[in-house]
Amino acid sequence: MSKNKIDTRLEKFFSDFNPNVGELDKPNIDAGENPIYAWETDPNGLITVCDGGIVKVLGLLPDQAIGNPLMSFQLSPKEQNKLRQAIQNEQLPIEIELFAKSETKSKRMVRYTIYHKLDEEGKVEGFRGYCELLEPVKKPKLRFSNSPKKSIQTSPLSEPEEAGLKKNTQELSPEFGQTSPLMAEASTDEPLKKKKPIKKRKTAFESDVIEQVRELASVDEGMTKTLTLLQETSEMDKTKSTLSVSSKDIAGLSLVKNHFNISGSVWTAQAQASFEDDKTIAIPSINGKPAILASPLKLRDEKKGVIEIIDDKPNRVWKDEDRLFLQEISHQLGLALENSQLYSTIQKELSERVKAERETLRRNNDLSNLNQIGQQLSQLVNQQQIFEIIAPLVQKMMNVENLLLTLVNKDKTLLSFPVCLVNGINNNLAPRPMQPGYQESMLEDRKPLLINRNLSATLAEPKIDHSNYLPYSLLAVPLLTGDRTAGVLSVFDYQNEDAFDQVQIELLSSVAAQVATALENANLFNEITNTLQLIENRQRVQSKVTDAVAELSLKGSAEITSFLESLAQASLCERAVFAEINNLSWQIVASYTSPESNLSETTSVYPNVEAEELVEVMEDLEKIGWHSRSLSNASEPEKQWLIANDIQSILILAVKRDNKLDGFIPLEKHASVEEWKVEEINILRTASEAFSNTLIREDLLKQLRGSLSETENLYSASHQLALASTMQEMIMAVISSFSTSEVNRGEIVLFDYNMEGRISRMTIVANYSDDSTKPHFELGHEYAVELYEKLFSSASPVYFDHLADATIDEILKEIFQDQEIHSLAVLPLWSVNVQTGVLLLETNKPHRFSILEKRTYPPLVDQMSTAIQNLRLFESTQIALAETELLFRISSGIANSSSMEELVSLVGENAMPKNCESLQLYIASDAR
Repeated sequence: MSKNKIDTRLEKFFSDFNPNVGELDKPNIDAGENPIYAWETDPNGLITVCDGGIVKVLGLLPDQAIGNPLMSFQLSPKEQNKLRQAIQNEQLPIEIELFAKSETKSKRMVRYTIYHKLDEEGKVEGFRGYCELLEPVKKPKLRFSNSPKKSIQTSPLSEPEEAGLKKNTQELSPEFGQTSPLMAEASTDEPLKKKKPIKKRKTAFESDVIEQVRELASVDEGMTKTLTLLQETSEMDKTKSTLSVSSKDIAGLSLVKNHFNISGSVWTAQAQASFEDDKTIAIPSINGKPAILASPLKLRDEKKGVIEIIDDKPNRVWKDEDRLFLQEISHQLGLALENSQLYSTIQKELSERVKAERETLRRNNDLSNLNQIGQQLSQLVNQQQIFEIIAPLVQKMMNVENLLLTLVNKDKTLLSFPVCLVNGINNNLAPRPMQPGYQESMLEDRKPLLINRNLSATLAEPKIDHSNYLPYSLLAVPLLTGDRTAGVLSVFDYQNEDAFDQVQIELLSSVAAQVATALENANLFNEITNTLQLIENRQRVQSKVTDAVAELSLKGSAEITSFLESLAQASLCERAVFAEINNLSWQIVASYTSPESNLSETTSVYPNVEAEELVEVMEDLEKIGWHSRSLSNASEPEKQWLIANDIQSILILAVKRDNKLDGFIPLEKHASVEEWKVEEINILRTASEAFSNTLIREDLLKQLRGSLSETENLYSASHQLALASTMQEMIMAVISSFSTSEVNRGEIVLFDYNMEGRISRMTIVANYSDDSTKPHFELGHEYAVELYEKLFSSASPVYFDHLADATIDEILKEIFQDQEIHSLAVLPLWSVNVQTGVLLLETNKPHRFSILEKRTYPPLVDQMSTAIQNLRLFESTQIALAETELLFRISSGIANSSSMEELVSLVGENAMPKNCESLQLYIASDAR
């Protein structure tokens, strides 16, 4: 056969070929099968692809399905649970029959066939499958006549003809030498019974398919074509001929009666032999058996499938023209499939690039939202206002409708829920005592918790505080304030598994850190406000007391002698004393003795009196706040004590601080035995309480001054940290938070970790010193890990007032001494439960770190750690953007280049390594 004749047949063949193969990817719903539609989902279970077959199955359009969760789309809660349990408890692929809701809300029995959707690396990236309507489709059925089988009569071949046939026929081994006869079996006389259609994979030798082949033979000159491609799909029917392709299964298409159908097996053993031997096989029609022509299909010089043609026309003999024609078709089809795969690869690369750009934009947007959250929270000092903005901020950041904010009291006995969002609606939850649960565990381990599936098997509690139902995905992070865990921030997804990832852990942790800082600042502000209110109440009470109280309020405890003098004059007693209880002994602090009495002012009437000797006095002071006795009603031990001190009658008033007995004021009468009256006692008790209030007020004022100073320093330093654009400015902001502090040097040391999670490098990235003449390490200096790791690795701040006396390595002491460092504060920088480095605060002379400094530095360092992390994230984002831009510029240049010189120039301008002077391109040629 001439080449021109083959080309002419190929042109005619491909001119009638429809290149739109989109409809071949799913079974034909009109080929006698029940209506079906195919679909695919993303990793979150959301439908991303749906074909038009859904119109016949559920009466819906594909757009109505896309974007909805597969687990709940058109399914009742009961059916959703069935589908969920089937996917969780069984190994895919699975088939399950469910009642689905149609467009008219009627229920239809649908069979779901579900597979894993895999990427090129074999990783699961979602689900795929199809849904089949099990209700019978009204289609005309093929009827078989009761006439006896007809055999095809053929005339015997002459020897030359037989020799010609042998030229075009390949000798097969015995196991492939037989084929099933291509004729339908006789039907029985019994009428066809109506029965539920059963899904069964058919081969070309089953009766109804053979009948279709015979009908097609009368129209298309007795020829039937089938195309079978090797792919990794379901296992072939073991009773049929299989291709030995190393455990790979086959799936392809068959063309019968102008209809394409899914094919799960080859029709003949000759097709299998053609694939295995990589040869074209031609079998003529002999003794009523069909003629078979099979040729292997190759992609990139690898066997990928086989094309087989079966013709049951008698005496059909395949010519060389037919064999060459089929081989050329196989070659052209292989090229077309290879081009299609190449196009899909390019599309995937473009999709991944767009995905990377979108991810970069999303991260930038997240950083912007975090900054906005920090600014809003820093302006609030009221807890209720903070609670009101948490829900919308977290919704915006995390794209969730369910969240729970849990706070624990200082005693860690009670959990409260100020924010509870259920499906976007705020709910009020009552506080509850602490009990075993994931929130209580997080308060102890201080680590984020991510559960993306099987919560019932992971959580100890059968239900959570947020809802009576367990979600499919849970993400919770602790609210950390220094070394204390204030609560837990949780978000939930009740529709999808694998809803959260590592990026969202970092985002929610950043939000939690800012919320925890805002709540801590609000608590501090509330404490100051409550203290001021308490002082105001005490001052209002003091304004209504006696002149002695007014004088005490005017002069304070520093003029306690005048106060005692007023009390003595009001009670007409000779002596008034104020004594404090110290180590169960009474020690006189101040006393007043009337000048008209004969008592000496220097005489101590309570020399080292043990409290056990006056048990009754101590009990009354604790219970009722006063104790009065005279010689007439005193007990014998107390009477002996009164006589020994020449006291006729005594009234002892308790002085308490924070409801604890701190001291007492005894009023002694040495000349009169008159008993103390209740009215008088009450008035004097008012004075003693006023004195107690004065002492408390002075303590509170002292605490207030310290708290105000601490708040002012903390706010100023926090504000400077927020404005700092470099790490050196951050160090200056922390050091300047105390104007009276002797800290004048600082360093930021960041850690690098190896693959085992251990510190591999400790590098100075920023330093500050107010005296440049002092020796110090330069930027970029690396500390020896084996020497400094024990000192720098710490979960909480460490303070060394005197390094010379510290319990550290002697080598470190010598190094610090060489740098003239006498005091040191090691403040760890933590981010997402990983220590990223330390802040070192140093002094050139001995310095004792105050309690105020120890309370102020940790929150500042936490804020600094967040700022450094955000700064490093921003820098890495900028680098990634620059690399993306360079790659895009190079790829665009390569695509637009027209010569080798342009390619060399493009690489030299954009990707030549540093210090390289020339670039040469060598092209290897196959010519010898």
